[in-house]
Amino acid sequence: MKNLVKTSFFRRIVAPAMLAILLFLAAVFAFVIPAFEHNAIDQKKRMLLELTNTAWSILNNYQNEVDAGLLDSAMARTKAIAEVEALRYGPDKKDYFWIIDEEPVMVMHPYVHELMGRSLHDYADPDGTKPFIEATHIAQQSGEGFIRYKWQFKDDSTRIVPKLSFVKAFPKWGWIIGTGIYLDDVEHEIAQLTNKLL
Repeated sequence: MKNLVKTSFFRRIVAPAMLAILLFLAAVFAFVIPAFEHNAIDQKKRMLLELTNTAWSILNNYQNEVDAGLLDSAMARTKAIAEVEALRYGPDKKDYFWIIDEEPVMVMHPYVHELMGRSLHDYADPDGTKPFIEATHIAQQSGEGFIRYKWQFKDDSTRIVPKLSFVKAFPKWGWIIGTGIYLDDVEHEIAQLTNKLL
């Protein structure tokens, strides 16, 4: 009799409660967390697009001065490089822009100076992604777009983290300008959200 009561209690009370918890967890991991990540990445993408358009307009302004006969092409490029190299954003002002050409060769990188003037054809992240080759493909196919890869965290060469970059071609000079933001903060926020929900 006691076993029958226990079995009945388990079927009527415990089993439905456990099923509800499992369904809730399944919904969280299938819908809530992916939606949170998607929204966070979308916000970062919009920011990257706007920032890159701002830096791209510097190149365009100097080309307009060339077209107006106010500067020669070499001087315009030198001035554009210096201005873009000085741009910084982000909470600690360490986020930056870089420029490559269509080969790809590094035209300007404010931190990794050893890449300057070097071919980036074989440059790959730890997972084998070739971000600069992808940048040239995007420039040729659509003129602008996003790339996900891994890169050293700011000026810490020992820490490699996921990064999202937006690149945009400047065809008149055969250049591609880009900038990126680290995604470790998104991963951290998702881990915190998961822990709270659990």
